[in-house]
Amino acid sequence: MTDNTAPAPFGAIPTRQQLAWQEMGMYAFLHFTVNTFTGREWGDGTEPEDAFNPTEMDCEQWCRIIRDAGFKGVVLTAKHHDGFCLWPSKYTTHSVKYSKWRDGKGDVVGDLAKAAKKYGLKLGLYLSPWDRHEKTYGSGDAYNEFYRNQLRELLTTYGGKNGEDIFITWFDGACGEGPNGKVQHYDYDKAAAVIRECAPNAVIFGHMGDHRDIRWCGNEKGYAGSPNWATLNEYRDAQGDGGLQHGHANGKHWWPSEVDVSIRPGWFYHKEQDSQVHSLAHLLDIWYHSVGRGSCLNLNIPPDRRGRIHENDAERIHELKLVLDRTFAENPAAGATVKASSERGPDFRGDRMTDGSPDTFWAAEDGVTKCEAVIELAATHRINVVSLKEYTQLGERVAAFSVEYRSASGNWEKLVEETTISFRKILRTETVETDALKLNILQALVCPCIQEFAVYYQAPLLTAPSIFRASDGTITLTPPGDEVRLHYTLDGSLPTADSPAYTGPFKIREAGFLRAVSLLREGAENAYPEIRTNPESNLRFGTAVDEWRVLAADSELDEGHKKEHLLTAGPEMWMSGKDVPYPHWIAIDTGRKQRIRGFILTPPEAKERAPGPVYRYRFLVGDSPETIDTPVAEGTFDNLLNNPVAQIVELDSPVSARCFRFEALESANGSSCANIVRLELF
Repeated sequence: MTDNTAPAPFGAIPTRQQLAWQEMGMYAFLHFTVNTFTGREWGDGTEPEDAFNPTEMDCEQWCRIIRDAGFKGVVLTAKHHDGFCLWPSKYTTHSVKYSKWRDGKGDVVGDLAKAAKKYGLKLGLYLSPWDRHEKTYGSGDAYNEFYRNQLRELLTTYGGKNGEDIFITWFDGACGEGPNGKVQHYDYDKAAAVIRECAPNAVIFGHMGDHRDIRWCGNEKGYAGSPNWATLNEYRDAQGDGGLQHGHANGKHWWPSEVDVSIRPGWFYHKEQDSQVHSLAHLLDIWYHSVGRGSCLNLNIPPDRRGRIHENDAERIHELKLVLDRTFAENPAAGATVKASSERGPDFRGDRMTDGSPDTFWAAEDGVTKCEAVIELAATHRINVVSLKEYTQLGERVAAFSVEYRSASGNWEKLVEETTISFRKILRTETVETDALKLNILQALVCPCIQEFAVYYQAPLLTAPSIFRASDGTITLTPPGDEVRLHYTLDGSLPTADSPAYTGPFKIREAGFLRAVSLLREGAENAYPEIRTNPESNLRFGTAVDEWRVLAADSELDEGHKKEHLLTAGPEMWMSGKDVPYPHWIAIDTGRKQRIRGFILTPPEAKERAPGPVYRYRFLVGDSPETIDTPVAEGTFDNLLNNPVAQIVELDSPVSARCFRFEALESANGSSCANIVRLELF
């Protein structure tokens, strides 16, 4: 006799606030402050208040575009590390109140709060704990009180009645030395108490001691891990054992992950990145690896110097919405009959996972940790997307599963095999035609509870060409398919059908900027005629390096990380010796005297964190290997640790030199080594 009662909850389970947050799926990050106008990623707090001066500020434009693209909320950097406040805080003079913008009467946070409510978006606020302007930073209790005062001011002023309008408070782990040279120790307990009191509906993201509700996914590339358990043990251990990416099976805390990533290379708006907005294919890939893995996607869409979302960014998220809407419009498994190998009782039959209700689910009998369910479709359908959900109000249960499809011959063929299901699992597969599918629970911690099983079809998407540039300057473009023709430009303009057609590899030895697009050949089928932009790839590159010579380096790790790797076009890198302390350096002879306007440094692409990211750097030049002693650039690679994209260093004025030397002065993560994939000059 089967038991017609729900299974007992298993392990950690979500709170009301966490469930509401997970249901959102996708919301927008808005990085906006003085950095937007200075061109930096991390301001140092010395920026004049008048640096902030948007000319066409329009928070309603932000919210209208974001709402129409399917996002459910917005998170604003009310104060970034520079300490500049986007509201007239009474606790500092470093705010919009003391800028010339709107004669000191402007209030970005207030404008956004009103616009978000008008357009049905939830509001989130980022208040950096690191304040590089505040004099009490590094003092301990005095700064912590200052921080709590600003936090309370924000939540009570803009959070609506009893703080109910705030859905998230967002904190990163940024922490540096104060004016007194001391590192500030944050009082997370008291700060969290302010949030719980003033914004009871909000979840707390990130570094807030054990008071967080959601965790960081461990990177800023847009990818949650697989597996991706929503539970975690201790946060301090998770950064070293992969727990940020993958969670912990049956962990002590329900701390699901958020994926934060920018739609551009940088987090703040930079005009030179207008053509580097992520492609539609890349954004879809991010969506499937974040929302599709049970995380929420916090996609950064930085307002520009006008105070508006740039047209390129707006167009791209509109395209994303179009593809997602088209893909998930029809579920052939909706209402399908299901035959399960184990059913708990009539209220927990297999067809509960295809009835479309968020309150019903298929549950197996107690003690059953392996089972299967056959889903019979009403007709033969083309599918390439599978969507599953567990009833996580009773905890996470499934550790591994597979989905099979019935082929035309009547045989069962494997479609996909994966790990956790958790709150949501959406998987792209090969395209098949079938009239039945089988869900196999291969491993569960306790009897599974599956809320949803759905399938969909995503029409083929035209994608961008790939670009490879060899060390001698030879450029090769590879089309994504036979139905595509490629066009390119070298002057920074957007390629069209009238631009040069790519017919084969060509050589550009000088520095430049390549943009290339895919265009369908005449007669080829276009699944998305509404999409107006052609898929683009682009590359900013330096002069050819095949005639360069590495003169020397302070050290190198081993044969696999030699200094000469800087002159190759592949992913190989130079890494200094691990037992050699900072600073590190490498000197290069370019073979001829030339006019240098700047440098490009390419860091390693890292799935997790690179072992030796550089924070503080210096470039020196000279006319011979013996005289590389003229400093021409010194600064910091802000946020290279979490966002390892190519770094552009532009000189204040061009210099003529034959040789240059790169010095890594300080690591971004305390590592003793430094690593670089490529150094170029333009």
